[in-house]
Amino acid sequence: MPITYPPKIHFSEFLVDRSPLERCEACIVVPARDESLRIEKCLSALVRQVDPDGRPIDPVKYEVIVLANNCHDETAARARAFGGRHPRLVLHVVEINFPSEKSYVGCARKLLMDEACRRLFLLGRPDGVIVSTDADSVVDPGWLAGIMREIEAGADAVGGRIVADRDERLLLHPSAELTYLRQVAYDFLITELEDLIDPDPFDPFPRHFNHIGASLAVTAGLYAQIGGLPDVLEDEDKALYRAILRSGARFRHSLDVRVTTSARLDGRVAQGFSAGLRHFGSLGQQSRQLWVESVSASEIRFRARRALRELSREIQLNRPHTSSQVRRVAWSLGISGSWLGHEIDRPQTWGQLMERIDLRQKAEGKWEQLWPPMILEKAVAALRIRLSDLRARPRKKDSAQVRVSPRQREINWLMKAELARQFDNSLSWRRKRPSTEQE
Repeated sequence: MPITYPPKIHFSEFLVDRSPLERCEACIVVPARDESLRIEKCLSALVRQVDPDGRPIDPVKYEVIVLANNCHDETAARARAFGGRHPRLVLHVVEINFPSEKSYVGCARKLLMDEACRRLFLLGRPDGVIVSTDADSVVDPGWLAGIMREIEAGADAVGGRIVADRDERLLLHPSAELTYLRQVAYDFLITELEDLIDPDPFDPFPRHFNHIGASLAVTAGLYAQIGGLPDVLEDEDKALYRAILRSGARFRHSLDVRVTTSARLDGRVAQGFSAGLRHFGSLGQQSRQLWVESVSASEIRFRARRALRELSREIQLNRPHTSSQVRRVAWSLGISGSWLGHEIDRPQTWGQLMERIDLRQKAEGKWEQLWPPMILEKAVAALRIRLSDLRARPRKKDSAQVRVSPRQREINWLMKAELARQFDNSLSWRRKRPSTEQE
């Protein structure tokens, strides 16, 4: 039966002439630019993949494509030499020189992922998995098995946990390392807060918060459905994540999928991980602070999202709802009630609705006025206090099981909102400021 592809994906050029092996279930893609010092370490980790019992994964079940793009070193030669030393690894090494306007990592990653999609469809495997990593990253031995396990459990896409190389991290300016560790703590704590208030049944806690190119997997079928990797100049991995959410697919942030990435400061991407580390270092050297969303803002956002999720369910079941319910949620999110009322009646996925709300919040500008950011260090401390309290409480049951009157729900909502405001004010950490950083 012929395979048809969405028009957004064009397979006019093949990167790899050799056909995929019949038993191939996953295609791992690695964009590489001037990575001759790191590519062999990256490939060594890929050749040592094991199953959950610790046995080596049969190498015919996956292949690796390295795209050495615009290189001025021996990246491709060293990758080929590695393949010669490990003949059982199904490794394809391709060299290409993009014109200057196309010489960004997103272009290379898109070309690779499109090729992986084509090859898996050639095998008749839309459930095959396209897996992205980076040449300066080292995957754990159980990385691929963890991804496949999550896919078999029902996930459509999987993000791996990204950790900075410890030896390289120790070479950073002390303030850069400290801010990095605090940021990681903040992100993990926010993830738990989100789960306690508005859990995702397809991405339950414990989980992490990373969804970047160093470890990002998606089924070939979903990749084709959403039109492939968005062609953007930067943050192509984040754009793919948003496209996946818009489609209504199930995304899993799995702790069983882990990658160690370089903590170098001279990265290959202008807005990548290394740029973030440089920024952290410069803040400390200039005695400046990193600002993040306040704890109260995050809690109000999660509670509003839960209320909106329940309201959407009521609408889907054709149950009556009032305009005051919509206005209450809209008020808490700092957006127009009439706009939100129109949006929740539109046929769209939950991911599309959330993205449109985020854009609306930025356009109206009320959210930032209601909830000024707070210093990262203080936010981490506040989150620990708040989570300690929330963990001790019984989890709220789903509204599909317990019916609450609209009036009682409104009273409960207002009480929680007021308590959250009091919590933030009592710590005296809220302050207005014009930007995300301050002297």
